[in-house]
Amino acid sequence: DLQSETYHDIRRRILQKKSSRSKSIQVRISLILILQTTLILGCFFVYNYFSIRAKMNDELNALAGRVSERLSENLVTPLWDMDIRLAQAIIMSEMKQKQICAILVKRGGTLFSGKIRDPQWNIQDADTDSGKGLADLKKHKISLIKTQEIIKADEHIGEAEIYFTRKFIEDELYQSVIKMLLVLLIINTALVLTLSVSIRRFII
Repeated sequence: DLQSETYHDIRRRILQKKSSRSKSIQVRISLILILQTTLILGCFFVYNYFSIRAKMNDELNALAGRVSERLSENLVTPLWDMDIRLAQAIIMSEMKQKQICAILVKRGGTLFSGKIRDPQWNIQDADTDSGKGLADLKKHKISLIKTQEIIKADEHIGEAEIYFTRKFIEDELYQSVIKMLLVLLIINTALVLTLSVSIRRFII
């Protein structure tokens, strides 16, 4: 009985040592893999983040150029004829772009016609008399302002101010970062689980 107990004690201690050793190996290898994976994917994610941001900013700048050129051509007639309704229709067609916060058309330094988004991002008039809606413009994150001259027969007849926001770019980038972090978490979790199962199967 004494020999049997001694044998069982020795065997138990050996198993405990193996278990402790395997856990130690598992922890060390897991940490190394997590650090390596985080570093490699982190570098890729950072590069990807800045690449996406640069592309989105280029697209916004290109959009600003196209919109300002169209307005400089399309607003000539309504400004010359003092046709506010036509000017508003032209402005509304451009305001379909969600990146545009406001378009203000001026003639002789005063507001001729304009549209501005409210805090809920709905389009409203920029009242020429009361200044209605102009206060909302200050609440938006204006990132880019394009001022385009409107010319007829080499004569300056007005200008259009187009206000753009990077709000939607920032929202998309934020969602992109969240997705990247989730991917990193899933990959690291999968590595740790796989390593844990492998060590228990082949070492213990």
